[in-house]
Amino acid sequence: LILIICLAVDLDEDRPLASRGLAVLLIVALWWLTEVLPLTVSSLFPIVLYPILAVATPGALASKFFGGTSFLFIGGFIIGLAIERWGLHIRIICFVVCNT
Repeated sequence: LILIICLAVDLDEDRPLASRGLAVLLIVALWWLTEVLPLTVSSLFPIVLYPILAVATPGALASKFFGGTSFLFIGGFIIGLAIERWGLHIRIICFVVCNT
């Protein structure tokens, strides 16, 4: 409903893509607040909706969403999950405590 309303009304005649971008922003913000979908899923909707609504090109979005810093964090999270999964954090703590 929000998408239809925002697409029907132009906020600025000089920038017609502004209302489309606002529609996507409001939908994603509403889904984040109500948690209808998991946050990880709803955060990826701009990547899908912006090219469909011609707000931005996929290349421009990819450079914003998938920069070097993002992959650095994702790699760190994956390593952290692997350490926790295999109990390596407990082994490291036992090693440090036993050797001090």
